[in-house]
Amino acid sequence: MPDHMPGMPDRDMIDPLPSLGFIRQVKRRIQSQDTALMRYIFNLTRGNRGEAGAILVSRLGNGWLYMFLFPVIFLELQERRLAGILTAGANIAVSHSIYPWIKRRYRRVRPFHVDSSLISLLPTRDEFSFPSGHTMTLAAALMPVAYLNPGFWVPSIFMILLMAWARIASGHHYPSDVCAGASMGGIIGLVISIFFLRA
Repeated sequence: MPDHMPGMPDRDMIDPLPSLGFIRQVKRRIQSQDTALMRYIFNLTRGNRGEAGAILVSRLGNGWLYMFLFPVIFLELQERRLAGILTAGANIAVSHSIYPWIKRRYRRVRPFHVDSSLISLLPTRDEFSFPSGHTMTLAAALMPVAYLNPGFWVPSIFMILLMAWARIASGHHYPSDVCAGASMGGIIGLVISIFFLRA
């Protein structure tokens, strides 16, 4: 049987990776939806109370929140309080050792730099948005408490969602940024918590 049949495309002319075009289309569609959702949340927050709330939560995430969080961990975990606090610190340290490399690797520009209709509600610490350091840090810090005290899962998820909203509403992040940050902090935090805190 001949290698090449009349009317059939030459093997050498066939795209060896025909799925790449489909992957690019899916990626563009996801980015479009990500941007649309970011704009929706940002515009929904417009107004004195919404903006003030987003600024307050974001500023608390810069460090002040943890001054209140660690006493909560201390009270919630009872006899395992020291181990919980040390594990939370380890979670944060490991997360932040990886986080800068990912920021430099992806170099995703913040939304308000891309879209002139968006404004930044407060100063940023760096120019890149992926992943969100605020949601990553909060998820990493909360994981030991939720792991040792299952009743704390719901408040933990609520606080992470609140921080995610604030970071999007401030014009600093896309939804995928905060999802990636929370996932990264949560996974790292869970692995370390299981290793150090399992009975």
